[in-house]
Amino acid sequence: MEIHYLMASECGGHLKLVIDGINSMIESIESTYKETNGTEFGDDSKLGYIGCAIDLNFELESLYGLALIAMQNYISAVSLECYIISNNAQGIRIISIENKDNGLKRFKEFTKELRKKGNIVQNSQFSEIQLIWALANAYKHRPEEFGLILNNVLHDECWLMDMQTKSYKSDTKDILTSLNLLTPFDGDPEFNYCEWEIYPVLKGMRILGGDLLEVVKRLHEWEKEQKLNSHYMTK
Repeated sequence: MEIHYLMASECGGHLKLVIDGINSMIESIESTYKETNGTEFGDDSKLGYIGCAIDLNFELESLYGLALIAMQNYISAVSLECYIISNNAQGIRIISIENKDNGLKRFKEFTKELRKKGNIVQNSQFSEIQLIWALANAYKHRPEEFGLILNNVLHDECWLMDMQTKSYKSDTKDILTSLNLLTPFDGDPEFNYCEWEIYPVLKGMRILGGDLLEVVKRLHEWEKEQKLNSHYMTK
């Protein structure tokens, strides 16, 4: 399989369409929340709500979570392309990443190292790509109780963090705990938040700057850089 190192992944265009749609939903739900102050409102076919109150935290966590999963899929596609470019540069023919020569293991190691490249999150040892990957996993593998308002008489923060961390694999857990993303979310003072809510995606998006399209732009830059590196640094 031949992939030119200067060619952008087709997934980049698909990602932009997904993010545009999610941004539109975020704008609509935030606008409706501000107009109604989070109280009950009538039918809204555009949002899919019928006479119910908006839990803004839950809705935004879900929408940003879906956006991060789309970014994770894009990162996976780019990683595979970089792997092919790297092997082609070394004259290695890839028949299958699941062949008897530990192809799958080599591929996983390659992609794990690739995610460490690029911009480093401030005051951390992790890259933005690693953070995006961890946040997507945080949303995909969130516990059943995730995002619920918990009674502080029955539960405490230590129990809550323990419940969260048990849901994630070590790599994801290390990033989430290191960046303090599994502690209660204090939210934006413009809105009302419960002190016992845990929203790692919303807290993580603050670290990433909060603008999904800007994050996508940085992902495209990461793709260009890693494809060039995969082609030239292996020669």
